[in-house]
Amino acid sequence: MIDDEEGQPRAAALDIPGGVVFPLLLVALVGALSALGVHSACFNPPPPVSVPDPGTPRAEYCSAVIGAKPWILLTIVPCALLAVAARFVRRPGLILALAIAICVVLIANVLVANDLGASATI
Repeated sequence: MIDDEEGQPRAAALDIPGGVVFPLLLVALVGALSALGVHSACFNPPPPVSVPDPGTPRAEYCSAVIGAKPWILLTIVPCALLAVAARFVRRPGLILALAIAICVVLIANVLVANDLGASATI
């Protein structure tokens, strides 16, 4: 137990800065949807191919991302980054701004992954 400014004991594990729960949930939701979009881009490319042809930009992207598990890269890592930032920055507005920036990057990643060429004939 740790004493706070008023001398009252509090649990160190429950020391979550105010205003962090919503940004964490937002990043987790967008991250999960982003991972789903990347998974779909890699395993359900547009016709005429069923998987990206080797040597195409999408195949290169998918080999890098799928090998590293997109659920970890696009959900857990951004949430961990936000949680670490929240421990050092005690301003909820800055944490929300960081969460929005992370969400924009995650959405841009899905858009790029789905726009990459999957076939050498297209």
